[in-house]
Amino acid sequence: MEEAAKTFGVVIRNRQTVELDGVVKLDSFNHTDFLVNTELGFVHVKGDNLSLGVMDTSLGTLSIQGNIDSVAYVGKGKEQNKESFLKKLFK
Repeated sequence: MEEAAKTFGVVIRNRQTVELDGVVKLDSFNHTDFLVNTELGFVHVKGDNLSLGVMDTSLGTLSIQGNIDSVAYVGKGKEQNKESFLKKLFK
């Protein structure tokens, strides 16, 4: 049986909401940073007054509300560098 194709989607609405599809796990979050593990690698969301909206692990969806400043792809296969990335992120 073939493995299902991995997918990831991101929608930013009015710089106030980010909706992510293909979410595997929410690794860490606070009011300025979210680090999300997706089927195609890590995504880093930065902003102010960020809060977790709706998260459905069975569907792989997640929404983040607040003042969105940036959404950056950390990259696929970065699991081995996750610890050093997190150290830099939360210095």
